[in-house]
Amino acid sequence: MKPITDRPEAHLYVCTNERPEGKSCCKKVGGHEFFAKTKDKLIQEGIRSQFWITRTGCLGFCNDVGCVVALYRDGEAAPEIYSEVEADDFDKVWKSLTGQ
Repeated sequence: MKPITDRPEAHLYVCTNERPEGKSCCKKVGGHEFFAKTKDKLIQEGIRSQFWITRTGCLGFCNDVGCVVALYRDGEAAPEIYSEVEADDFDKVWKSLTGQ
């Protein structure tokens, strides 16, 4: 096992989980789109190595409004977790992730 020492300033997990019809899930409320928009902007801004983003399965806060994201900052033990994240929340999440 080899530890990774080149760590990001922050790591954003975006739920893109899919559940059977009739059950709430982040795929149905824009999880994939939110992930793709954030990843594309990280690449466009040239900061993909400083700030990581990962698609994830269920984070346990399913709803019918928006996706769930968890933001881990280097050196902090617990993440910031946001539920009901909609496309209109992109700028707020971006600022929380990058400080920009």
